[in-house]
Amino acid sequence: MPRLPEEFLVSFDLENSAALAYLETRPYAFAGESMDSLLRSLRNTWSNYLSQGIREGMTINQLTEIVERVFRGTDKMDWWRARRIARTESIGAANMGTNAAYKQANVPWKTWVTMRDGLVRNSHRAMDLISVPTTDKFKLPDGSLMESPGDPAGGPAQTCNCRCTILADWAPPSLGTSFS
Repeated sequence: MPRLPEEFLVSFDLENSAALAYLETRPYAFAGESMDSLLRSLRNTWSNYLSQGIREGMTINQLTEIVERVFRGTDKMDWWRARRIARTESIGAANMGTNAAYKQANVPWKTWVTMRDGLVRNSHRAMDLISVPTTDKFKLPDGSLMESPGDPAGGPAQTCNCRCTILADWAPPSLGTSFS
């Protein structure tokens, strides 16, 4: 069986330590929402539910269930917010960690890849299969410069609910940001 040249042999750890390091150093903003905004919203939700419960004469056990429901996020708005935050932050961290690993492994190119379905935003559809040198940033149609999908530098309009990824590339399918 033929062997790859040494410069193409890359060791990948399944636990993306670069993604974990990124999450540990990321500012406290989740999917475009600051921690203060999230806590304020949670406090308001909690306060509204408790006030209503007290007005209705609920018992401590019933009020406890309300507080648990708020913290579990079973309220539909909380569930969608939690899902948006989980998706945005985990995809962003994975991609930023992957980008760091590519740089460390001297991967020459990175390629933006979308999910290629009806949920992909237009600006990301234009980026599908665009390759740039691993040390460069992708330039999106709106002018945003991003290390990878989910990079907070793109702002909420480019990162919230993003499901795109990057792939290592030794012979990129396209170069630059020529979109029409």
